[in-house]
Amino acid sequence: MEIINTDSNYENAVLVEFKFTSKTTNEQFSGHLMLFNPSDDVDIETATKERLKVLVNEVEEL
Repeated sequence: MEIINTDSNYENAVLVEFKFTSKTTNEQFSGHLMLFNPSDDVDIETATKERLKVLVNEVEEL
């Protein structure tokens, strides 16, 4: 996964633009994710990956 851009001009949030290539289909994906209330020492890439994993799990349960 590659972080394209981050924007911290929001109160208590960081907007993350990312892209990645699927390991199974080789499709390319990109998107935006809002990280709310990140701590000052948070690793943005790791936090984004963790949030995307949660999102995938939620979608699979639909």
